[in-house]
Amino acid sequence: MATKNFSKGIKSTIGSITENENKLAEEELKNDNEAREKLLWLTTDVESSSKKGLKFDEVRMTIITNEIYLNKIKAIAYWDRLQTKDLINQALEDFVKKYEQENKALKPIPKK
Repeated sequence: MATKNFSKGIKSTIGSITENENKLAEEELKNDNEAREKLLWLTTDVESSSKKGLKFDEVRMTIITNEIYLNKIKAIAYWDRLQTKDLINQALEDFVKKYEQENKALKPIPKK
């Protein structure tokens, strides 16, 4: 007797839910005056492979960093009961705010 594979049906259903959530989030951003600036900074296509299965404003990235810092970040995230991505996002947000206070507001890199 052949085994049935249900993963394709489940994945396609979950994928369509994520796509619908992303479309709704994009519409909310377009309608919100404060969030229009966010749209300037979102450069990757919603359908790119680095955005599959993620929230509207999230993207995957690969970095090369010092192993000691990475292990310390993982330890902080563990002991503070956070996800590593949330901790890194908070650190990046704090860095950008500090930079903008000390210098000036950033402008997006022009498209070629």
